[in-house]
Amino acid sequence: MAKLERVCDPLALGTLAEHSDADVLGTGALDQQIDAMNLEALCESFSDIATLDGAQAWLGCIAEAAICGARQSLLAAYPRTVEWMTELRTGLAVAAAAGDDAALDARDELDDLLSTLDPDGDLSPNPSCRSNGSCSNGSIDVGEQCDGGDLGGADCQSLGYDDGALRCGADCGYDTGGCFFVKKIFVTAVGYRVPSDFSSLIEADSICQGLADAAGLTGGGSVSFKAWLSDDDQSAIDRIAGASEGSFIDTTGRTVKRGGLGDGQPLAYGIVRDASGVEWSGGSDRVWTATDRFGVKRTSNCRNWVGDVSPTSVYGAISGVAGSVHSERWTDAMGAAPCSAARRLYCVEER
Repeated sequence: MAKLERVCDPLALGTLAEHSDADVLGTGALDQQIDAMNLEALCESFSDIATLDGAQAWLGCIAEAAICGARQSLLAAYPRTVEWMTELRTGLAVAAAAGDDAALDARDELDDLLSTLDPDGDLSPNPSCRSNGSCSNGSIDVGEQCDGGDLGGADCQSLGYDDGALRCGADCGYDTGGCFFVKKIFVTAVGYRVPSDFSSLIEADSICQGLADAAGLTGGGSVSFKAWLSDDDQSAIDRIAGASEGSFIDTTGRTVKRGGLGDGQPLAYGIVRDASGVEWSGGSDRVWTATDRFGVKRTSNCRNWVGDVSPTSVYGAISGVAGSVHSERWTDAMGAAPCSAARRLYCVEER
């Protein structure tokens, strides 16, 4: 704490200079600068101030740090403080119940203090500065998964993800927001007609699952694949678990899309490989989707894939050939085809 105060308290610098917002967030004019990005986590361990957006926030942080230090000093000098305060509270509660307003106010103030000195209520002093107790003290304590940069040897892979960066959250629990799965996506080798080949989302999903199983992509059936299709009730981005996050690769391992599908952005590489890794070469490049570039349902969907002579469905185009640059038209080519036409399907791994 002394080090923190020397750096952050203008008076501790031995001058009458005052910190400005520029000192907190930028280069500033003082000799000892503050790197707010590195110190926000430290400040949050003392208070509810999680973002240092100005000099005033630092004043609040310093004040909370002083209060925290006082609590720790109190318990260090008088280790039985919690026991004594608990006994005192019993007497105040009796007086408050009898109508003593002063005792009622004192009891409430005492409750607030006890909640910080003994947050677990077990009469074991724990001089926490916040409700997260010893979190952000630099070491992993009982009840914590991590602390600051110490992840206890864990990473995204050890938690079951495929890749990414694991972080420690403000509550000293794992923050897996930067972890993700790497999933497969492929296009069928042949086209399918509506309704002769499939007449519902379930039947289309079954086609994808069967192809993935046959190609050995499902680990004996433990991995699920669904068709990138929407109907009147469901959008593809919602009905396919994990479609909006993670990375997608084709069946040869080439990255097709990072950051999930349905963000309206171009693919990194076209979906031109089938379940066995064979690249599409010739034939129709159209794919049934009824789905726009955000993964949301389009109204043209062969009457919910029941199909007849007149209805049509939105289709997307396979995004060209290997090595070319591809656009969002992979799912919405802004055109429709007769439902009796043979069109391919995109098959997406769920996770």
